[in-house]
Amino acid sequence: MDQLLASQPFQSFRSSKSLRSFKLWRSKAFTQITMIIMASLIFNAPLSADESVAVDDWSVTSSVWGSLGKYQKSQSRESHSHYGTHFKADFLESFSLDIGYQNTRIRYQLSDFKVVQDEYYAGGEYHLFSDMFEGNIGLAGHIIHAINNDNSGYTDSVTAFTTTLSYRPWSQRWNLEAGAAQSNYGGNFNVTQATATFGVGFNDNYDWLQIKGFAIRPAKNASTPFQTHDTNSAELSWKHWFTGRGHFRIDSVYVAGMLGKRQFAVDSSHFLLQNLSDIQTNNYSAGINFRLDDCWLLGFTGSLSHYRNETLGNQYQDSSIHINLSTKW
Repeated sequence: MDQLLASQPFQSFRSSKSLRSFKLWRSKAFTQITMIIMASLIFNAPLSADESVAVDDWSVTSSVWGSLGKYQKSQSRESHSHYGTHFKADFLESFSLDIGYQNTRIRYQLSDFKVVQDEYYAGGEYHLFSDMFEGNIGLAGHIIHAINNDNSGYTDSVTAFTTTLSYRPWSQRWNLEAGAAQSNYGGNFNVTQATATFGVGFNDNYDWLQIKGFAIRPAKNASTPFQTHDTNSAELSWKHWFTGRGHFRIDSVYVAGMLGKRQFAVDSSHFLLQNLSDIQTNNYSAGINFRLDDCWLLGFTGSLSHYRNETLGNQYQDSSIHINLSTKW
């Protein structure tokens, strides 16, 4: 849940005029494509002019969550907290809309100063059930906007645009996903991210194994007060669902790990902007979900992340616990 920037000494980057023009065009083109996709999702719900929408055709999922975290061996940070809420409206599993809000607070050592970030996001997803491709093709687009009291002028207003294309066959036993994200920071600084995901089910799909790769490329043509690097990483996760209500009403358990390096990542699965200039070197997490009844789900997650602040020569870790309550109606 650690998201916000730590100040680092100024470092400038220079490139040719033609390269700057190309990257500016690329950023604008990516934004325009994402907006077109989102407009298509919102205004092209799978309804014809003479169809009426029944209330029972829609399902709504809502959730609230919170987390607390503590930094170890950090020379500047002490602790952090995070909370948020999310709403998703789904029409016959073919069209959905998302909207949500998150708040993050970071407390520093030897100071009463807190970095406070508010994050808003919205978007949608459309599923095409194709006989030609014998499966489900999904197209999603989202906008994430974060504002905070960082005084560097680079993270006080950050906007990210994400797009995702996915495919899952009728058997539901595997899926493929390709994603892209463009994050626009202050000072004409932007970050481009590409992801690729492959998941496979076994044990009658009661177990799901997934790997997701990240390739993150910060712009080299902007002057920033922090060092930037091209980073690559891979996330591996496993989730198991129990039959019926399971023992003690356990619905599912999962473990996940990240290897490689990551900086300025966008987590499109949880709509998180990880606008942190320190380099994340790994992350490990485990969680358990309890099925309270047919509609309510309660989840707990513990995580441990390691970071490196190159300017201070400081390697530190962040341990946190997360609780989530969701319902479907």
